[in-house]
Amino acid sequence: MNFLLHLRQQVKQTQPTQRRTLCLLVVYNAPLIPAWLKSLNNLNIIKLQRACQKKKDSHLDETSVERLQGVLEEEKCWAGPDNGLTVWNAHAHGPPPLTKDGTFGYDVVLITASTLTRAAGNWVLNSKYSTIIADEAHDFLRGQQNSVSNTLKMWFQLLNRTISTFLLTGSPFMTNICHDFVAMTKAIAANDKRTNWSPDCSDEGLDHLVSGYIGVNEKRYDKALEQQKEIRKKMTGTLAIYTLRRDEKSRIRGKEVMKDYFAECLNLEDPLVPEDGGQEAMKRDVLYQEFRGIGAKRLTQQRNDDMRCLCFSHRFIQWERCKSPAQRAAVWDSYTLEEASGHIRTAALIDYLREKKAKQDGVIIYVQRRFQAELCVKAESFKKTSTNGQICQLLGLSFGFIGAQDTRMLRLKFSDASQKATIDKCRAGTLDVAVCSVQSAKNGCNLQGMSAMVSLGWIGRYMEEIQAKGMRTEL
Repeated sequence: MNFLLHLRQQVKQTQPTQRRTLCLLVVYNAPLIPAWLKSLNNLNIIKLQRACQKKKDSHLDETSVERLQGVLEEEKCWAGPDNGLTVWNAHAHGPPPLTKDGTFGYDVVLITASTLTRAAGNWVLNSKYSTIIADEAHDFLRGQQNSVSNTLKMWFQLLNRTISTFLLTGSPFMTNICHDFVAMTKAIAANDKRTNWSPDCSDEGLDHLVSGYIGVNEKRYDKALEQQKEIRKKMTGTLAIYTLRRDEKSRIRGKEVMKDYFAECLNLEDPLVPEDGGQEAMKRDVLYQEFRGIGAKRLTQQRNDDMRCLCFSHRFIQWERCKSPAQRAAVWDSYTLEEASGHIRTAALIDYLREKKAKQDGVIIYVQRRFQAELCVKAESFKKTSTNGQICQLLGLSFGFIGAQDTRMLRLKFSDASQKATIDKCRAGTLDVAVCSVQSAKNGCNLQGMSAMVSLGWIGRYMEEIQAKGMRTEL
């Protein structure tokens, strides 16, 4: 933000003969847009506050509205409503009109990377820019190893229409280091500009620089250890020419730039020790063998997926045999808290939720399968029709679900509006429990009002960091 403000001031003072739009901001996908909008000016936050004041969202209770107002006020980045940068959100409103001076008339034009993949996005070439910023650039500017993507073709045209370029990324090298190193460097500036920085930054120099690179896991690496150290040293030196790096030691005005949320997390990873002499496990194996037959003992993906559900409730077998959502919903009608406590994992989940409720800590429950989601969401769906044995109801927990668009479970439709309300309640810190689908929940949604996270199964490191970014986690 400071760079853009300074750049805007410099442009006003110099009054160049050729006018340029100040900034083209390219974000990887739509979930990144809200964070940028609230940072560029206060208007988006003010709109949210006004919507809360008018109580347009009937899904939010009075307490949630009041707390959300306070959270939004704290998130304002600018001293006054008229301060900040003007923004055109092309993802929401389409291409901006071109003004007579050849600019788009706004400080920042915001697009998603998908705009660059199709011919309809050619309008971005109608103006020149003072700077272009790509957020999460590694996700769309690395391209393919054997071909040039449409996105990169458009991007390389944009490089000739800007004075400066910034690629924002926390993980520039994701797959093949040699390919990613070259691809990300080429995406920073046109070849003639990079050649002026250093011969190693040119297209030819980059290819030569990585030509002898050997991965540390390859057998021949140890035989060429000294050579590999020299190659890596030269690559690091080249990277330093055009990189502004931040790490845990970086400070601005004496304050740390980065905060390692994961380092602050309390990770609960102690195994659950059964006290029934293995009876639950033996019964589960017998039931599963009767269900799947001769192939039940084979270690397959299906067995792993099934056991993720069966270990929380034996009703999974009945649920799996159902042919319609209505039949699956009926499976849970007689489910009780006593039955739930008969499974070691489910009992541990109940105890954990009770503990967090007592401390008034909100909990995110990540689920990998629809059955697991229904097991948890059941409490929400039967509050109006039943008083018998629902986990969260008996525990006195407020509840919500975040997953695929318009998900239908347990005779209920979890619309976008209800899921948005769940996210807002998490943000305001007024929700006890939110069930979140690992695969289909909205990545990057603001759940920072919650204090803890529990997963009903293993989550890959990459997905875990995306879903839990900025949130304290307890596993």
